[in-house]
Amino acid sequence: LNLSITSPAATVALALMYLRTNNAAIARRFQLPDTPFGLDFVRPDCITLRALGAALVMWDSIEPSEGWLAESMPSL
Repeated sequence: LNLSITSPAATVALALMYLRTNNAAIARRFQLPDTPFGLDFVRPDCITLRALGAALVMWDSIEPSEGWLAESMPSL
């Protein structure tokens, strides 16, 4: 099982399955690593897909503001 190949596709599939459902339990599955050590083990494209997936699931909570952007990023 090569997670480098299957992880991006599974992330996109999960995001599209729960598109605009506002399901917080599913959105937590896309949670970004909150430590620098954890970020070292996740590829940058997978981090981007996780952030996009969480936004697609929680569609109604997206706001065009700096506050929303700061909330969606992990505090390091």
